[in-house]
This record gives sequence, structure tokens and C-alpha cells, in this order.
Amino acid sequence: MVVALVAAPENPLPLANAVPMITGANIGTTVTSTLVSLGHAGRPEEFRRAFPVALCHDLFNYFMVLVLLPLELMTGFLRRSAVALATLVEGVGGSPTRVRSGPRSAAAWPIQTIDYYDEDETPEAER
Repeated sequence: MVVALVAAPENPLPLANAVPMITGANIGTTVTSTLVSLGHAGRPEEFRRAFPVALCHDLFNYFMVLVLLPLELMTGFLRRSAVALATLVEGVGGSPTRVRSGPRSAAAWPIQTIDYYDEDETPEAER
């Protein structure tokens, strides 16, 4: 959801505000992984494998938040890195980079580019 807010064509969320939100989402996934691993408590063999994996996931996310969030708040490293990477890959891709006025027109654009015509409207060159 944060990615959609940052990529919004009108009134996007600034990257400086998005980084703390993403780190918070990472902490939220740690709760999910722990709850899922606890769901295997009734099956000892599965629980013995699930809980350490969830714990590893949790510790990795906590460690990354403890390291990267203060680094970002003090230096803006993640924001600058994201801008540099986006500038580097700008224009790379298989689809044209036309600006669409909204999500409806962006979704309808592939359909609008197809030429449809009835049999009685067939151009003379194709008859």
C-alpha cells in the first residue's frame, strides 16, 4: 500500500515519510510470522521447524529496523539511494512511458489501442 501511495500520480507520498512506514510494515510482518508458527504448536515436528524460522525472520527485521531506520533519519541514505536507483532505471521497460490521467485510463489504455471495426466499416484497402 505504501508503494501505491508513493507512486500515486497526484499528490504522492514523499519518500522521507514512506521509509518509516515501510519499516513499520516490516515489524508488522514479524507478528504475522510468529502467529503462524505458533499455529503449528499442536504438531511438534512442524513447530520445531516453523518457530526458529519465524524467529530468524523476526530478528532479521528487528535488526534491519534498528540499523537502517536511524541511518535513514540521520542521513537520508535510503531516500537518496532510492532516488538514484529510480533515476538509473528510468525509461527501462517494455511498455511506453506515457502519463495517464488516472487509474481508469491507465487500465483502459491497452484496450483503447486495439483497432476495432465492424465488417461494414472495414477499410477499402483490406476488402
